[in-house]
Amino acid sequence: MRTMNFRRWCITLVVSLLIFAGLTSFKVLQIRSVIAFAESFPEHSETVEYQAVDLVEYTPEVKVIGEAVSPQRVELMNELPGRIVKVGFASGGEVQKGQLLLQLDTSEERAQLKSAVARAELAKLAYQRITNLRKTNAASQSQLDEAKSELSITNADIDALKSTIQKKKIVAPFSGRVGIHRLETGNFLQGSTAITTLVGNPGYIWIDFSLPQFHSSVVVSSPVRIRLLQNNANGVDAEELNGKIVALDTTISSSSRSRRYRARVDGDLLSFIHNAVVEVHVPVGASKMLEAVPALAIQQDTLGQYVYRLDKDPDADGFRAYRQDITTGDRLGDKVVVKSGLDQGARIATVGAFKLKPGVLVYGRQSGSDRSSTTSVQ
Repeated sequence: MRTMNFRRWCITLVVSLLIFAGLTSFKVLQIRSVIAFAESFPEHSETVEYQAVDLVEYTPEVKVIGEAVSPQRVELMNELPGRIVKVGFASGGEVQKGQLLLQLDTSEERAQLKSAVARAELAKLAYQRITNLRKTNAASQSQLDEAKSELSITNADIDALKSTIQKKKIVAPFSGRVGIHRLETGNFLQGSTAITTLVGNPGYIWIDFSLPQFHSSVVVSSPVRIRLLQNNANGVDAEELNGKIVALDTTISSSSRSRRYRARVDGDLLSFIHNAVVEVHVPVGASKMLEAVPALAIQQDTLGQYVYRLDKDPDADGFRAYRQDITTGDRLGDKVVVKSGLDQGARIATVGAFKLKPGVLVYGRQSGSDRSSTTSVQ
């Protein structure tokens, strides 16, 4: 009986082992099939544009705030009081040199001038008559002196009245654009009343700015770049012009320890309004060659700034992406100066760099290529 039970247990054990082995073999084959199926898919990759790191000429510079100053600018004021009889310009309009801008009432002065002219004619006749009498000793020297003095006085009165009449007429001293006014015919103006501001356009403008006193390398004729920020429909744009320093102040400010500079910018500069705030970029060192990369290639996280360096993968038809930490400097147009972290000729991802991760397979094309489609790079 015991022998029979033992045999049954042995048969059951063998059958169980065979079933387990069969199931295990089936599962192993299934897993291998899944792995083989997964390996049949290509490795994950990204497509980007890239370019080699090149050298650019870099000049250290400082950026300060400057102020546009119009070389031809005058605040027009009336010297004498009077009632307005004519306004010869429109607010914000263009005027020409010598154009009548404002005429005050001179009717009283003109009447006095006629009287003075008549008295001068009479004094002139009296002087000529006494001069002739003096030749025959029919008149004394004192009479001649008095007649001469009277003629001089009447002529002086005429000159004074003409000057008064001229001062009540305001003309443009040069061509330019006038500001806004609130003048109307019939208004009475007190003396020294501000009429308007006249700004000319001589073909250049001054930019005044200050630099700390230790920038002794900045001298007359040093170049500067001027940027005028402007608002437009698409956002903030910047007009950039080149100029040079034409004057330095003779003193240093006791409060800020800075020195005042004046730069000249040539050209048609109607957009540079007097007192407008501008950015002034002033070179403060010698030029040197440094690595630079496109601004869109630079990524940033909590560890700092970095780019993705692309190295040729010998086992794949593409590149491998590697994080490369960098230290950046000034921005030059659409590029950023790299102070450390990259060597000239290194290949970095540009357009699409944000998609990359360290070690990912990368395909792409060189930035600026004429090919319209992305191809694998050998």
